[in-house]
Amino acid sequence: MRFFVGDFVYFKEATTTRTREPGENRAARRAVFREAENSEQGYARRSQRRIAQNLPKKRMANLVSTLPITYGEYTMNIEQVFARMIEYYSHDPKQIHHFLKVHSFAMRIGIAENLDERTLSILEIAAIVHDIGIKAAREKYGSGAGNYQEELGPAIAKAMLEDLYPQDIVDRVCYLVSRHHTYTDIDGMDYQILLEADFLVNIYEGNMSHDATRSVLEKVFKTNTGKWLCTTMYQV
Repeated sequence: MRFFVGDFVYFKEATTTRTREPGENRAARRAVFREAENSEQGYARRSQRRIAQNLPKKRMANLVSTLPITYGEYTMNIEQVFARMIEYYSHDPKQIHHFLKVHSFAMRIGIAENLDERTLSILEIAAIVHDIGIKAAREKYGSGAGNYQEELGPAIAKAMLEDLYPQDIVDRVCYLVSRHHTYTDIDGMDYQILLEADFLVNIYEGNMSHDATRSVLEKVFKTNTGKWLCTTMYQV
């Protein structure tokens, strides 16, 4: 059985027992086993075993544990947010690639760090729309610099989200958009993880030097999962 949760896909099989049929030999049973291992579910099991070999047990349990089909009312419209952002950045695949990657890292860190439902949902939305101000900044200032994004992004994000989510959710997302290039006075795990996820992508996309990456790791990263991802990927 396949469960979809945001951009995650989880597999869960029904528990069954099977006794050997009269006259059935071991070769036949092995053939059945090979067929099962080559199935979609079998591939998922092998993938999870490979992950387990390389992750600390506790973090492995958080990252690949089976989640409910939905993690709450706040996620009902997340596909609308994806669609609107993709349309907003149509003909700009670099920006679309960027926010999809930031979203993926943000959700993996958020789940592993055991965020509550509301905070995880705010993080998810903010990860998708965090760079929404770049287009307006380029048009107005001829630059997509972070301070211009923070100035112009919140109003655009509000217009995109206000018919999808309660006002308090929209306000918090817009606040994160207004500060996603500000690395002081971090007032929540949604804010902290958004910064880490954005840097995990920007380090790669910007071809950041080893020394610069080490500096970012020491000054910005706070979560155990974010630190592990950064050190594992970039060998700092």
